Order: sequence, then C-alpha cells, then structure tokens
Amino acid sequence: MESRGLLKEWHDNARAAEQAHFKYASNLTRLNNRLGTPSAIFSAIVATSIYATMQESGPTFVKIMAVILALASSALSGLQTFKRFGERAEQHRQAGASYSSIRMKLEQALAMEQPITEMFVTEMREQLDQLNDKAPLVDESIWTKVASVNLRSLSIPFKRVQAPS
Repeated sequence: MESRGLLKEWHDNARAAEQAHFKYASNLTRLNNRLGTPSAIFSAIVATSIYATMQESGPTFVKIMAVILALASSALSGLQTFKRFGERAEQHRQAGASYSSIRMKLEQALAMEQPITEMFVTEMREQLDQLNDKAPLVDESIWTKVASVNLRSLSIPFKRVQAPS
C-alpha cells in the first residue's frame, strides 16, 4: 500500500478511535451523574430524617424510609466508587484528545503537496502504537456505532475492544 493510502487508513481509524473514546467518556460521565446525584439526595434526606427522629420519636414509617434510603445511598455510593466512572471518563477523554492530535497531524500531511517520507510514516505508526498500548478499552457497542456511522469498513490496528466488566 502506498504511503498516502496507509496514512488515510490510519487517519480514519484515529478519527473513529477519537469519537469512540469521547462517546464512551460521555456515557461514563452520565452514569457517574446518574449514580452520584441520587446518592447525594438520599444522603441528605437520611441525615434530615435521622435528625428529625432524634428530636421526637416520630412514626415508624419515617424510620423505615430512613433506613431504606440509607441503604440505597450506601449502595449507590459503593457502586460509584467501585466502577470509578469519573476516573474512567477522564482516561477516555485523554485518549480521545490524543487520537485527535494524531488525526490532525495525519490530515495535515495528507493535505500537503509534498511527498510523505518514510520517517514520518514510521513516526506516526510509533505514536499510534504507543497510544493503542496505553488507551483504555472501549465498549464494543460504541465501536460498532462509530464504525456504522463513519466508515464502511473499519480496519482497526488498535487493541480489540471488550464488553464492560
């Protein structure tokens, strides 16, 4: 394959990886917010309920609801901590930005009239290899969506994706 064709393929793959990582980061941020917001609300309600029941004996229903909300709050907080949605979202944002940087270098090289050197091709391959090694995995459903929207056939020289654990 000639250099321009190879760089075009790498460009398309870097664009797909960039979009996939940003999409996955967005999904993880949404999950983080969906767990964090109720957890904070439940914690506030529990604290208020406990304070209120300490002031007076109060109905049993309020005490039971306080216990249920405390358990729900603990479960949501634990899940949010265990799954590390915020941290993982940031890792995917960083990977997306790195793929974006490489994609722009490739776009610039493809737009120039000058011949593409072997040294440039090697440098781009090495940068992609390094990024592929350190980038977090993206859920397969995200890759499928990105590939179906952007590319007819996606030849990914990147790490294979895996379903979320």
